Amino acid sequence: MSLESDFYAVLNVAGVAALVGDRIAPSHDADGMAAPYVVYQPIFAEGKYDLDGDTDASRVRMQVDCYATDADAAAAIALAVIAAVPESGWPLHRTGHSNQDLGFEGPETRLYRRLVEFSIHHR
Repeated sequence: MSLESDFYAVLNVAGVAALVGDRIAPSHDADGMAAPYVVYQPIFAEGKYDLDGDTDASRVRMQVDCYATDADAAAAIALAVIAAVPESGWPLHRTGHSNQDLGFEGPETRLYRRLVEFSIHHR
């Protein structure tokens, strides 16, 4: 499977779905989504190699934006997203993450945003 489909499968679990329903999408499919929702996109990816060559694994930096109509809901979504991404196993696992409160997006969207950034390994 692809990185995006594997990441979607990891996020499409009870904890995240309880907060956003099925509103989980890669960034290029997010136009017009109603809040609350989650958008994800790979920011950087590099292949992993050993002495035998390509390992079919990659190290990826993945950005996840959590949107909601209030700050507490955005924070709860971010925590559910962090809990959903496994710390071990395949096809992907996280090796680190950060969680940043980006606050109120402004009068255009009237949404609050939390940014969760993951360092993950994918195969």
